[in-house]
Formats: sequence, C-alpha cells, structure tokens
Amino acid sequence: MSCSPCKKNLVQNLIGAHTWPNIVDIGPTDPPPRFDFDAFLDFQQRHHHNFIRLWTWECIQWNTAGNDQKQLHTAYPHPWARIGGGQAVDGKPRFDLTQFDPEYLRRLRTP
Repeated sequence: MSCSPCKKNLVQNLIGAHTWPNIVDIGPTDPPPRFDFDAFLDFQQRHHHNFIRLWTWECIQWNTAGNDQKQLHTAYPHPWARIGGGQAVDGKPRFDLTQFDPEYLRRLRTP
C-alpha cells in the first residue's frame, strides 16, 4: 500500500494562547475572581487556535512585590481538600493530602 506524499509527511501545528489561570482562579482577593473559561474558549476559536495548555498553581498565596505590584495574590482551588486537622499558615483549614477537592476535579473534567 502506498501513501500520498501529503499524508506521509503530515505535520500538525499546535497553536494556542497562553494564560495562567485557566484551571485555578488567581487574583488579589480571597477568593480570587472566577476565570471566564467560556470567554477564553471564544478567544481561542476566533483566532483559530487548536491547543490549550492547562495550568495549575501550587502556591496558595504569593506576594507580587517583586513585580512592583505589591499585592498578595490568592489561587483557588487546589487539588487537595481543605478539611481541617488544624490551621494552615494562611489561617484556613489544612489540606488533607489523602482527599481530592471535588471543585478542582470538576474543573479538570469540565472547565
């Protein structure tokens, strides 16, 4: 069986736009503003993009003073449930690393 030259050397370019908060919400409030994933998908479609890289954020909070913004940013949700067992550094319940946060998993399934 022979292959046509076009199909034999087929290359698929992956093209997309980058944004940090597409799985977790990030912002200077706690909780941070919800990322508008539908608007992001509309943008991708308008520009004929075919690739999305999903980003998560491991830090709960960070200070942007190094970027001259001088704000404390918060990220939510995280992979693990915050169900207690004491208080974390940010004053919220500690993470239980044996249980996943259903909201985080929901976003992975249907952002």
